[in-house]
Amino acid sequence: GDPEALNEIQSACEKDGVRAQEIAVDYAAHSAQIEQLEAELLEAFAPISPQSAEIPLHSTVTGEQIEGAELGAEYWYRNLRQTVLLEPVLRSLLKQGRRALIEIGPHPVLAFGLQETIDDVLPDPSEAVSLCTLRRETDDAERFALSLAEAHANGVRIEWGAFFKGTGAKRVPLPTYPFQRKRYWPASVAGPADPGAIGLAAADHPLLGAAIEDPTGEGLLLSGRISLQTHPWLADHAVVGRVILPGTAFLELALSAGNEVGAETVEELTLQAPLVLPEQGAAALRVTLGGLDEGGRREIAIHSRPEGEDEKWTLNASGTLCEQPQTISEPLDAWPPAGAEELDVADLYGVLADAGLEYGPLFQGLGAAWRKGERIYSEVALPEGSAREAGGFAIHPALLDAALHGISLTGEDSGELKLPFSWSGVTLQADGATELRVRLTPEEDSLALQIADGSGAPVAIVDALAMRTLDPSQLPGAEPKGEGLLQLEWTQVPLAEQAGAPAEVEQLHCEIDGDVGGAEAAGKATRETLEAIQRWLAEESKADLRLALITEGAMAIASDEPPDPAAAAIWGLVRSAQSEHPGRFALIDTDGTEASQAALPAALAKGTEEPQLALREGAASAPRAMPAKDTEDSLIAPTGPWHLDALKRGTLESLALIPSSKEPLGPTEVRIQVRAAGLNFRDVLVALGLYPGESSIGGEGAGVVIEVGAEVDDLVPGERVMGLIDQAFGPLATTERDYLAMVPESWSFEQAAALPVVFATAFYGLIDLAELNAGEKVLIHAGAGGVGMVAIQLAQNLGAEVFATASPSKWDVLREAGIDADHIASSRDLEFKDRFLATSEGKGLDVVLNALAGEFVDASLELLPNGGRFLEMGKTDIRDA
Repeated sequence: GDPEALNEIQSACEKDGVRAQEIAVDYAAHSAQIEQLEAELLEAFAPISPQSAEIPLHSTVTGEQIEGAELGAEYWYRNLRQTVLLEPVLRSLLKQGRRALIEIGPHPVLAFGLQETIDDVLPDPSEAVSLCTLRRETDDAERFALSLAEAHANGVRIEWGAFFKGTGAKRVPLPTYPFQRKRYWPASVAGPADPGAIGLAAADHPLLGAAIEDPTGEGLLLSGRISLQTHPWLADHAVVGRVILPGTAFLELALSAGNEVGAETVEELTLQAPLVLPEQGAAALRVTLGGLDEGGRREIAIHSRPEGEDEKWTLNASGTLCEQPQTISEPLDAWPPAGAEELDVADLYGVLADAGLEYGPLFQGLGAAWRKGERIYSEVALPEGSAREAGGFAIHPALLDAALHGISLTGEDSGELKLPFSWSGVTLQADGATELRVRLTPEEDSLALQIADGSGAPVAIVDALAMRTLDPSQLPGAEPKGEGLLQLEWTQVPLAEQAGAPAEVEQLHCEIDGDVGGAEAAGKATRETLEAIQRWLAEESKADLRLALITEGAMAIASDEPPDPAAAAIWGLVRSAQSEHPGRFALIDTDGTEASQAALPAALAKGTEEPQLALREGAASAPRAMPAKDTEDSLIAPTGPWHLDALKRGTLESLALIPSSKEPLGPTEVRIQVRAAGLNFRDVLVALGLYPGESSIGGEGAGVVIEVGAEVDDLVPGERVMGLIDQAFGPLATTERDYLAMVPESWSFEQAAALPVVFATAFYGLIDLAELNAGEKVLIHAGAGGVGMVAIQLAQNLGAEVFATASPSKWDVLREAGIDADHIASSRDLEFKDRFLATSEGKGLDVVLNALAGEFVDASLELLPNGGRFLEMGKTDIRDA
């Protein structure tokens, strides 16, 4: 802009304490000022004679790729006058697959903009890199060499021969023989701690280290240790950011263990709990095989626990093995199948990543797929270089996992996070495969797989595989990374000796009007404080000073110290001022004692490093964000099962997470892993001690069945259910089978948890009690409420004529439910009686569902001239009109 205008802006900035610096240039590029130089510039640029570019050239003038011959005088004038179109050019290059952006210049100035564009364009910004050539205040030659090395490390091809030309550097061959070593320390002698010395044999398996035989010769125990350090390829299998041992790895362990004892078929293997691998540390594995039973079967169990921790073992998978192999069907040698339609799999792993299945290169094995009828055919393979890893497995877990990825192409909802749950009838006929042909056949509630090698020869068959939806919040270690929940604590800080108040600090003692109280006192105090600090900021003579605002009793330093609300409001106001004017304000709260008055000068001096202090008996404390402590009434989850409840009735301030006992199930009970719980007014009444009888918070919810009683034969673990669930505010809950229903496939857990109480209430009232029939007239008071909306749906479904009341602001809800204007009235007055009598031509109604009180009851009863049925919410019987 014009120098005069810029000088005026700079003066205003300096006056307001805003840092501003003039950049010494003679003109403002890319602005209208350049137009005054157009003729001079075109004349100066006239000798330029451009040629076609040898390297693809993307112009920030046109925003597109150009040939190079356009770079004449007119182009360079536009380059100086127009907007720089760097951002659209970067987007184009990134979308073309360019992944290294190098800024050539004496110092990087575009780095932040380059990275922001990378972050915005690429789903995985780590795929691209922003580099530079030189930096200020560094040795040019050293920095340029370092920049070349950075580019090389990020995949850029460097002409190293040109770089080292003239330096005498030359290539040297690496030795073709192994380095000769002589060990200094003597070899250890096997002692009592040596695995071999205590009867362990090598398991010869990538995930298992040792095997120990049952002395009776019947069973077998295999042990192993896995971690991301010893098995880094497992990091390629992540679910919503957490590395999980694939379900196919548990199957592979079962197959390998069965091979040790001649049990060729995994008859059944159900995954009980996921095994989440930590970034650091390891997990211990135990695979236990039982002896043969009378039917020729062996039980198998796979357990794990964090290494080095004294925790109980977690059962991850269990099932049975048998010696009788399954029949392998015909080979898949006609490939691809005749008449099959080829499917596009290019975006498959992006779709799976959006659903939370984050596969790395080793697990991205599906290369092609076809559909024929309901069947999906696919080709999967391990990446080059992974073949050696496959040799130690019966079938590599990553390869087998990729064989399942065709499930996402069956047309089912791929947005859900589904993982293998139960394998049935799995037989392995050949091992060591690195590429597979897969035929996947959807069944009623499972999938069947036939697997062959790259030539079509049979490898394995899976009679049935059941998948289950996984809730990421239920994964072990699902808590957020970092310090977790924080709370404010006041921590004592030392004060230096100070003879008097610092000269650069002014004091403002904030007085609270004792003649008024509550909100009025707080409002008056904050208005007066705001006016005072605004006047102080407006005085230019105060620009180099700091203002300390002194309050008394504003902060509760100890738990038994009640704060003054009006003084606390001043702190809230000044905290905002501190964020707007850093370093200009300090807050000091005192207790009014002589010791604190004596310590005030030292507290004023400490205001530069501690902008908020509290003085109590002369000791200074400052606020700190600290990890929340687990107290009796805290909301930090205890170890093991728990539920939310009030420690004492009558207040919501005593809510706490209370440990629960996990009792054995009764014959008709079901244990549920709660995914969502419904919150009702009843829960508030329970906490406040206003609900009759003994009851606990949480009465409805939805979740996944994890255990059923002996007499429950129509539910199995893994199924989604909803219903009336006692103590539903917790990870686990138990209820009677009769109180549960299946969750519809299209519903979320949150939707399912919000409905059981309102539906049960409305159904019980209208159908069980009132016995509402088609053609009858029913009035539903508070029809826009929870029970009211459900009651309207049930009544309409029965064929009844529905009348409803609601506040006028909610009538749109009733209209959307299909109720016309003649059947709608206000719930704020008694006009509904005359209105509905007129609509019914004086005949009145048959049923009233009442949620209102007082005169509404009498007026509603007058609408039932023929002895209709009157139901009151909160009651469990019917009142005869």
